[in-house]
Amino acid sequence: SLNTFQALTDRIILTARSSSGFLMLQSQSFPIPGSISSASRDGLTYKFILGRGNNISKQDTRFLMKDFDPDTVALNPDEYGFGNGLFEDSTGLIRSFKTPYVRRLI
Repeated sequence: SLNTFQALTDRIILTARSSSGFLMLQSQSFPIPGSISSASRDGLTYKFILGRGNNISKQDTRFLMKDFDPDTVALNPDEYGFGNGLFEDSTGLIRSFKTPYVRRLI
C-alpha cells in the first residue's frame, strides 16, 4: 500500500543519511502529491528531472524541486525534441544537463 511504501522510503532515507548511503527512486510519473512524503523529498541527496520534449514545466518540478521555476534555467533545444533535464544536488544548486540520444545501437 501507499502508506507502507512511504514508511519504507522514509526509513531508508533517514538511515542512508546517517550511514552515507543513498536511495534512488525512479518513476516515469509520480502521482503527485503523496507518492513520497515531503520529509523524504527533502532528505533526497540528488534529484533529477528529465524533460518531455524540449520543455520542463512547473508541473514537472512542483514536487521534487518545490518553489523552483524552471523558466529561470535556459534549456537548449535539440534536433530530436528531447534530452533535456534538471539536476539538484545536496547543496540545493540546480543545473541543466543534456542526455545523449542514440539513433541506432548496431
